[in-house]
Amino acid sequence: MFHGRDELVSGMARQLITHDSASLAVLGSGGMGKTSVALALLYHDDIVARYGLQRLFLSCEALVDADAIVVSLAKLLDIPSPSGDLLAAVITRLNSGSRTILVLDNLETVWLSGGAPSDAVDQLLGQLAQIPSFSLVITCRGTELPQSVQWTNEATAVLQPFSLEAALRTFQDKAARQFSDEEIKLASQLSNAVDRMPLAVSLLGQLARRGNSITELLDRWNRERTSLLRTHGAGRINSVEVSIQLSIKMLLAADDTRESLHLLSLCSMLPDGLRQSVFEQLRPHFRYIDRARDTLLVYALVSLESDRTLRTVSPVRHLVLDLYPAEPNHKNALCQIYFKIANNLHVDMDEHFKEKANAAVSEMGNLSSLLLMLIERPSEELVDAVDRFTQFV
Repeated sequence: MFHGRDELVSGMARQLITHDSASLAVLGSGGMGKTSVALALLYHDDIVARYGLQRLFLSCEALVDADAIVVSLAKLLDIPSPSGDLLAAVITRLNSGSRTILVLDNLETVWLSGGAPSDAVDQLLGQLAQIPSFSLVITCRGTELPQSVQWTNEATAVLQPFSLEAALRTFQDKAARQFSDEEIKLASQLSNAVDRMPLAVSLLGQLARRGNSITELLDRWNRERTSLLRTHGAGRINSVEVSIQLSIKMLLAADDTRESLHLLSLCSMLPDGLRQSVFEQLRPHFRYIDRARDTLLVYALVSLESDRTLRTVSPVRHLVLDLYPAEPNHKNALCQIYFKIANNLHVDMDEHFKEKANAAVSEMGNLSSLLLMLIERPSEELVDAVDRFTQFV
């Protein structure tokens, strides 16, 4: 059950076939399908034909440092523990002449676990990448790459959410049944509600397989949000919340000021994203707002669009709203910005209305969502903003 990534995997396979030695990365946020892409690559027909049994897969999830990677590689290669340098023995075996491909899955658990890139892991990857006839593939949570390796696919390494077509095909496969045209429309709404995050779509399909109708799943999503997106146990591949929390844990280890989490909390209040103009107005309320934004981008908890809008995917947004609400001073600052946006809406049907309405429309989703979020605790400012917004609409 693998949809929407065929062109990506075929492109990576071509890079491995046309180079005796290549280094490829599969990056992205939790739940984007990085491991699935790496496994599809290992089982691609051309890769099987070229590498045969010299296709190695090592999960780093339970490893703690560079030495643990070396020990695990030695076991994969059936190298007995020598009295001397184990890394030298691994490199000698990999340098034996046979073409070999190694996938290091979930590299972030050893490379970024301490809140900063591990120099030892970086150096180890650099040594491995220099071996002739050896190709390295990593999957890593986030968007940052180890610097000691020249990555063949650096420009295309970050995974994006599913297309709607891929989301629907995955959902239908996981549900193990065909859907009517009406059900497909509802499934499209459901897929878009979770921003077509691959893990979320897959788990929803499994829930549909258990007998939940798509209408029920839509209703449950609106009530339960990310707590719905889990099946068995509490592992990251069975729970969107666990997967997202792993990224937030890494974020907090990397930022002792917590400003990146505070900025994420504000982004999560805005379903259409934090626009650059609003970001600049928030600057006085943060000490290191640019660093906070960069850290969020490194751990792929937000994406930066072409107009520099910061956007979070729906499951991340809802989990952060529930578990990490904005600090009162930050929330108040954001509200004041949007109250001003509301009060500046042009409500007179004159010759300027169309031009000014078009300029304001990009904030309508954010403004509507924020006003609804605040409505339980009305203030004079909020009432004025709602009144103005209603007139405009």
